[in-house]
This record gives sequence, structure tokens and C-alpha cells, in this order.
Amino acid sequence: MKMDSGRILKLLFSVGGILILAALIWKVGLERWEILLRGMDKTVLLWAPAVYALAWLFRTLRLRSLIRHTPGNLSLSRTFEIHIAGFALNAVMPVKAGDVAMIGLLKREGIKIGPATAMVVQTRILDILAMVLVMIPSWFWLTRKDAPLWMLSSFLICLALAAVPFGIAWADQQRRISSLAAKAGGKAERPLWGLFLVKFGEAYDAYHGMARDRSLLLRTVLASILVWLCEGGVCYTLFLALGVGIPFEAAVLAVVLGNAGKGFQVTPGGIGVYEGILTAVLCEFGAPFDAAVTVAVLDHLLKKGFNLAIGLYALVRLGGSAGLRDAGASSSSFNTK
Repeated sequence: MKMDSGRILKLLFSVGGILILAALIWKVGLERWEILLRGMDKTVLLWAPAVYALAWLFRTLRLRSLIRHTPGNLSLSRTFEIHIAGFALNAVMPVKAGDVAMIGLLKREGIKIGPATAMVVQTRILDILAMVLVMIPSWFWLTRKDAPLWMLSSFLICLALAAVPFGIAWADQQRRISSLAAKAGGKAERPLWGLFLVKFGEAYDAYHGMARDRSLLLRTVLASILVWLCEGGVCYTLFLALGVGIPFEAAVLAVVLGNAGKGFQVTPGGIGVYEGILTAVLCEFGAPFDAAVTVAVLDHLLKKGFNLAIGLYALVRLGGSAGLRDAGASSSSFNTK
């Protein structure tokens, strides 16, 4: 019965997301929608996927820097394939299953499960930190404009989420948490729980090293900032294609808050939620409603399409369904090899 209730709830959220998206498009009107799409500058429009591809270059360089810290040595192309395959799986599977698959795929490449877990977690933490940094110019503007509370509070929530893990790593200079986890794992009465604690200690130890390496932190934070500037750049480019001018920082803020909203995974892939948040933020900065909705839909469609098309192809190159099963087995195992 619980499973049935869960499925019904998931279905309701999915329908809700589709209805939000449909309502936005309906309010614009199909005729107006067609006029806007036909009037877009096709040459400028082609720059949008190019800007998004640049974001993926910085994502890949960031992950490769973390891999080399383990130390590990994957080619840039292999690193990209693993990373975008995880994004593609996140788009079609629940509860960040793509992140779990990424851990398994990294383990298949010879990286121990502890460091692999730390890398994936660190990429998420770096994303949140970069989102905070690129939001700063817009946040100060919003505080003077009597903006909605949820926009202002989002900055503070992201700041807290980024500060806590880094604060723990910098306060725990002696790596006591990993030592305690290892000791508790050795004394645990249940073997499975004991192995979990040992692996947690290994993952924390790897994360601690990444977080306290100032050179690595500087490079990965810079790459993360460039990722989110490019993400916002896609939105900005779509507005240019429409012939509508908005501040660049407005496009960046809209995309950042849209992705923050998607992180709760209320709807599959953030459908409806992402477009709704983007539209609200862009209109707050003075963008026409019809243009904001059009850009929000195209932005999400372009990025999801890019990730799915290339990510699923990368998954096939990594071994297809067999590789995914092996990755899942690797990420759920406690083998340290």
C-alpha cells in the first residue's frame, strides 16, 4: 500500500509539473508562441548550444582536477563521458541515481569508492558555492527592490549549504571524523554497518584532502564559477536571439535559482518547476512575460536535450546496460579495490 501511495504521489507531481508548463505556454498563447519562435535570430540561436558546450568543458576540467588529486589519471574524453552519463541518468531516474552511477563508473576506472564518492559530493558542493558567488551582484539588487522573500532567502540557504561542509573540513584539521568512523566501524557488531562506517571514513578523508588543498580549491571554484556563468549565458543568448535585452546577471540569477529549485526534484527533471522559477525571476527584472516563458522553455529543452543525447550515447560507449549494472554493483559494494 505504501508503494502504491508513493507511485500515486510521484504521478501527481509529474502531472503537476506538466500542468505548470502547459499553463505558462497557454497564457502566452500558441499564436504568440509561434510568432516569437519564428522571429528568433537563427544565427544567434546557434550560439546557445555552443555556450552550453563550453559549460561542459569547465565541468569536465573540474572533475579531472579532482580525479588527479586522488591520484588518478583519466583522459579528458573519458572524464566527460562519465560526467555527462551521470547527468543523463539523473534526468530520467529518481533520487540522483546518476550520481550513484557516476561513483560506480569511476570505480570501474580504478578509483576507490571512497574517493569516488568524495569527488561526486564535492562537485555538488562546488556547484552550490559557485551559485552563491554568481548570485551576489543580483542579490544586492534584489534587496533594494523589495523582491519576493523566496528569492532573497534562496541565497542564504545556498550559502549555508556550501559553508557547512567546508567549515567542517577546515575545523577538523586532524581528520578526527574519519578516525572516529574507522574506529566505530571496527567495533560495530553488525558487519555491514561496520563496513559502511569504514567507507564513510574513507570518503570523508578524501573529501577533507580536496577541501583543504588551496590550489585545488582555487582551480575548482574558478571552474565552477565559469560553469554557472555559461549556464546563465545560454539563457542570455536566447534572449538576444529573441531581440529582447535583459541584464546578464538577471539571466544568471534566474538559471541558478531554477536549478536550485530542481534540486528538490518535486517533478521529474524539474519540469514545470524550472520554467516557473525562471519566468518569475526574469519578469522581476523586467523581461516581458511571453519572452520569459519562451526562453525558460527553450533553455530547459536545450540543456536536457544536450545532456540526454550525448549522455546516453556516452553511457553506451561506457558499456551500455551492462556497464550501468556493473557501475551500480560497484557503487553499492564495499570493495576497496
